[in-house]
Amino acid sequence: MLDINTEFRKGILFVRLIGQLNNYSVKDLVYVDDLIKTGGINKVTFNLKDLYEIDNPGLKALERISKMVTNEGGRCMICGLDDPFVKRNVNQSRAMKYMYEISGELSILGG
Repeated sequence: MLDINTEFRKGILFVRLIGQLNNYSVKDLVYVDDLIKTGGINKVTFNLKDLYEIDNPGLKALERISKMVTNEGGRCMICGLDDPFVKRNVNQSRAMKYMYEISGELSILGG
């Protein structure tokens, strides 16, 4: 099960993923795709603090979204890599080619 919490603040789309991002839940990220495409959003921060599982389809979805944003001249950030399993999988994925890690959501807001 995956819960997605989104917030748009100061020109940044914050995407908080809670639970499991896997083969079964990856389809739920279509909502994020639609927000980015229709909203003209070019800065996205993924917060994975409450994510405890991610598999290859989940990693590929993060990569696809990050690539879409960066190819349009935007920036993708990621934070909350607290779970060792999630951190290892994300850091070893191609998704990190298109985003960079920040210490937390507040760091991107300058607070």
